[in-house]
Amino acid sequence: MGIYRTYFEKNNTIVKNSSINTAKNPISELYCGDEVSRFLFFVDFSQIETMIANKQINLSDPNTKHILKITNTSNFDIKPNLNVNNDIMVGDGYRTSSCDIELRALTQDWDEGNGYDYQQVLLLGDDAYNIEPSNWTNATNLDTFIIPGAVNTNDIIGTQHLDHGNENIEIDITDFVNSLFTTGVTVNTISGSTYTANYQNYAGFVLKYSDVSESVFNGLTKTIGFFSKYTNTFFEPYIETIYDDLVKDDRVNFYLNKDNNLFLYSNINGSLKNLDELPICTIGNNTFTVKQVSTGVYYVTIPAAYSLNHFNTYTKYQDIWTNIKYNGVTLNNISLSFVPLDSQDYYQIGSKVIEPVRYGATMSGIKFGEDLTQGEIRKINVLLRKAYTLNDYDFVDDLYYRMYIKQGNNIVEIFDWQPISKSYDTHFTYLDTSWLIPQTYYIDLKVVLAGEVNIYNEQLRFTVKSKI
Repeated sequence: MGIYRTYFEKNNTIVKNSSINTAKNPISELYCGDEVSRFLFFVDFSQIETMIANKQINLSDPNTKHILKITNTSNFDIKPNLNVNNDIMVGDGYRTSSCDIELRALTQDWDEGNGYDYQQVLLLGDDAYNIEPSNWTNATNLDTFIIPGAVNTNDIIGTQHLDHGNENIEIDITDFVNSLFTTGVTVNTISGSTYTANYQNYAGFVLKYSDVSESVFNGLTKTIGFFSKYTNTFFEPYIETIYDDLVKDDRVNFYLNKDNNLFLYSNINGSLKNLDELPICTIGNNTFTVKQVSTGVYYVTIPAAYSLNHFNTYTKYQDIWTNIKYNGVTLNNISLSFVPLDSQDYYQIGSKVIEPVRYGATMSGIKFGEDLTQGEIRKINVLLRKAYTLNDYDFVDDLYYRMYIKQGNNIVEIFDWQPISKSYDTHFTYLDTSWLIPQTYYIDLKVVLAGEVNIYNEQLRFTVKSKI
């Protein structure tokens, strides 16, 4: 699976009945009760749009997801005791619990501002206190929000219930983001006192309590804190895009009586490039439906029943790829080959229990301990060498990797176990460092085979340096 993170371009927390601007504060404090606040943020999806145009991301694939992720600060600053009213203290206030958070669209352009403090310290000459827009009323120095508080739509993109108030925000916004690239965003906007469906330009998001939670008043102000884009920690908020670019090429281990995938890679001048049209694949007298998995990567699936009825074991067959066009130029047909293997080698059913296999794992493409510049894209190859051999390599379907950083004795996952692609001669994955925050990263491998799960820790360690 491919992963890409899009970080916020700008953000600001606005407070009801106040002209305060807190855009540059590393913490966004969401209030409800006596006081109310909302978190505005804007995300530029131009890189995602480019990846869609390059067919690296397929919006129609149900595996494509866009998830908003914001880290809660409560796990870092919570006091270990309750107050007399049995409310959990966080800082000098009370932490919200048993509430609903919702995300809505911003339909009006707004400026971030340069404020920091939530309250002015008059005696100290507070230069960090600022009332420049945006704030609860004003979107810019020239324009006010249509509705104070920046919300002029009743359409809710997604919600999340917070039981304890220390949960991180994870809201699926796939449908909304996909609509940005397909039909544009149509929301029900307030016009006067009624809602009318109008096409609106995308201007960002508003994270807020639900209307019910915002309206609760019991003489207290309750709050939860989230890291903003200006945090000096690793926990900068982002939208994580997950897409399916997994390659499972069965050319080297094509078994009869199972579904097999045969891939074609369109390498133009040393780089994967999209062809003008989908190629055509013919095996014998039959043509198979060609699909595209990523930029310049095409495949066909040979059904199990077809392979059993049309192929013999240990016999070479050819898959002919035609309609190869690039930049208006028609290229020669491509002839590739595969040799079917006996299905009994795949379906090992009987009295024998398969013994576990030990491998020596080798990862290349990044040197151990190498420094990378933010923005590099590296192909990482993985070879699984059988024990007690020098160059006898194996291919497995269940090979995974995960990436994380270390903070003291703890690890912070960048992503959990993800499957690794398999081509005809290697296992591989691509690492895009453009979305990695400057930090030292670690990669582990996991092999699931013969009833065992073997984890190979710290197979790679590398450091991403800032472009600046």
